[in-house]
Amino acid sequence: MSALRSQLTCLLVVMVAAVSSGQFVTASDELGTFTVTVGVELSCPSCASGLERRLGRLEHVATVEIQVAEEQVVLGATAGTKIGLREVRDVIRNAGFVPSSLHVTAGGRVVRLDGGIGITLSEDAVVMVTAVDAERSALLSQAVGRMVAVRGTVPIEAGAEDILQLSEVEIQK
Repeated sequence: MSALRSQLTCLLVVMVAAVSSGQFVTASDELGTFTVTVGVELSCPSCASGLERRLGRLEHVATVEIQVAEEQVVLGATAGTKIGLREVRDVIRNAGFVPSSLHVTAGGRVVRLDGGIGITLSEDAVVMVTAVDAERSALLSQAVGRMVAVRGTVPIEAGAEDILQLSEVEIQK
């Protein structure tokens, strides 16, 4: 059966974060697909190189890709781990750059939690999902036990909570 793709507007409280090269990833049998793409003007190549080194030192960052032409930085997390979004924003600002957007892509298995639905990235990492309406809540409830890929944006303002406004969900068979 083909994957069910649905455009949703939900809120995810991000307990873990992931980074993507901007491409929507499909879920696989592996838990913990996790990427973050940060929009940032990178007009100075040597400055961008310094930013790459700084971001690479963050906990659980497995890969850093500077995409100067696309004006973005893509961070890949070690499978099943989280990258602190506040730390990412702080490193970028402290390096003298201004982030313009923060996109998160995560893949995992939908699980029922006390008080809601979550997406398991590993035994220790879960993304709590809060649906905006009953229809979307029902869709996520039907996906319990199945693999999903989710994508959305996180506020870039200093001090903002790491809440992902969900824009896409792909439910796998």
